[in-house]
Amino acid sequence: MDLRAFRALRAAGATWAEIAREAGCDWRTVKKYLSSDASVTPPAVTRDPKERLVDSFADQIDRMLTCEPRLHAT
Repeated sequence: MDLRAFRALRAAGATWAEIAREAGCDWRTVKKYLSSDASVTPPAVTRDPKERLVDSFADQIDRMLTCEPRLHAT
């Protein structure tokens, strides 16, 4: 949901709680996104790619599944 679409309600004098009820979220969330110092774009989520435990065996698993198509991956 784009809370920034509710800026007109805030400009018209609606309270944080009224906007939150309309948007279906907490008033603190509304305040965070509609405050004057809020950024124009949503925050970017960055995650560090973690190596999966199976990654070191992926080649072997692929070969096994290729050689024996009826073999279940589980």
